[in-house]
Amino acid sequence: MTKFLYVEPLAGASGDMLLGALLGLGVPLSEFQNAVAALGLGECGIEHEPYNSKGLSAHRVRVVSTESPIHRGLTEISELIEGAALSDSVKTCSISVFQRLAAAEAEVHGIDIEEVHFHEVGAADAIIDIVCFSVGWKWLGAEEGYCTRFPVGEGVVNCLHGRLPNPAPATMKLISGWPLTSIDCDKELLTPTGAALLTTLCKPGRPTGSFVLSGSAFGAGTRELPFANVVRVSLGETSNEEGWERLLVLECHTDDCTPEALGYALERLLNEGALDVSIEPVLMKKSRSGHKVWALVRPHDRERLASVILTETTSLGVRSYEVERWALPRRVITVETEVGAIRVKETQDPSGGIRYAPEYEDAKKAAASSGLSLVEVYRLATDRAAQAPSRSSSSFDGEVSKQ
Repeated sequence: MTKFLYVEPLAGASGDMLLGALLGLGVPLSEFQNAVAALGLGECGIEHEPYNSKGLSAHRVRVVSTESPIHRGLTEISELIEGAALSDSVKTCSISVFQRLAAAEAEVHGIDIEEVHFHEVGAADAIIDIVCFSVGWKWLGAEEGYCTRFPVGEGVVNCLHGRLPNPAPATMKLISGWPLTSIDCDKELLTPTGAALLTTLCKPGRPTGSFVLSGSAFGAGTRELPFANVVRVSLGETSNEEGWERLLVLECHTDDCTPEALGYALERLLNEGALDVSIEPVLMKKSRSGHKVWALVRPHDRERLASVILTETTSLGVRSYEVERWALPRRVITVETEVGAIRVKETQDPSGGIRYAPEYEDAKKAAASSGLSLVEVYRLATDRAAQAPSRSSSSFDGEVSKQ
């Protein structure tokens, strides 16, 4: 069971909108107030009020700061956070968001990351937004995050650098590679702070497989728009009761790709996160012989791995469709044999029976060094794994060593 936050930036997202949604999910306002006090930024505070946005009951947050805008660099902000009385996990989370933001700013301005000096983002309210969101994330116990398509507007926005295209250049860098949807609106919908938080802590898309939502809440922005200016955040927990998870298949046909290129494409897909890959011979139109490249992937990896297929093969397109997979629980253990340590994949079938499959690379190395056949090494490793003390099905995660 894994807790996650599911973010739907219906009208975009900013730091204060996200904080409002977290308060609606049950994070106490005092948690945010304590974090603000720990930062020691002077007379700063955080206020919360219920708000109705186009008929939707939402939560609106306002950061109150008397601090004059200060141009802080990444090192200064990191030192400020490290010196605060906050948990290590909150510090790590907050600094990682600022590091991603600094990398985007550095690329936009063509400078080194240490030369970046934040303006709006270096001000107290942005630091409070990022740190308080990290506090709320940890308070809710979230281990993962998911975020649906980002809405992007048009026109220009005003900032300290003058008039810039909408979304702002740093925001565009942050959301590069993420699914977007265009909205007929000349207002800034997604701020750099909101984009940095969501692209650092979330994966694109929605959670897969079975899950249960325990609550959802709307966080409202301050700007009046023709539509509800809200972001919805839901708290959920994965459920493996049915054992099925929702995945995607990517596939294509090619009739002019060399065997070497196909082999490299297979290796690269596996190295970059595909769950399974196969290449099959097929007979195509006009009786041409060819190959079908097939890959099983997680939904949030679809665009990235489809790009790998189109880059490494001669195919002009990729098909995608949804499938469900029921995978048996398994883990990798290490057993000591007469010919050395060998990793063994241990799997439990639905009846409770245990299966063992030695890792080929380990067995091959042991066979070569010992002079035994590969079959004999497999037998030694399997027998040793079967002799080890049994464990409950709940322990089928991670890697353990059986001495």
